[in-house]
Amino acid sequence: MRERLYGMRKAKWIELFVMAQVADLVLTVVCIVCLGCWEANPIMARLGDMAMVKMGLIAVMVYVLWAVRLPMWAYRLFFWMSMFPVVWNVIVIGSVILY
Repeated sequence: MRERLYGMRKAKWIELFVMAQVADLVLTVVCIVCLGCWEANPIMARLGDMAMVKMGLIAVMVYVLWAVRLPMWAYRLFFWMSMFPVVWNVIVIGSVILY
């Protein structure tokens, strides 16, 4: 029972991690395409490369998070760390719209 509960909580945090990563990717594309912003990271400067690399890295991270047994705080940490770019993109979109 305890193992099943751990697996359910783990799945929830991994799902939230994936949702945050997808939100980051969508908001970045909206910023670049609709608002005329640019990617600050020179490695990911080209839009097509950025999307493909990001999706590949998300897939690898999800595989690793499923395969490795970590303490629950580590899954929460991965989610909250992945929310920083989302919050930053919302701030950028808001500032571009207000400016």
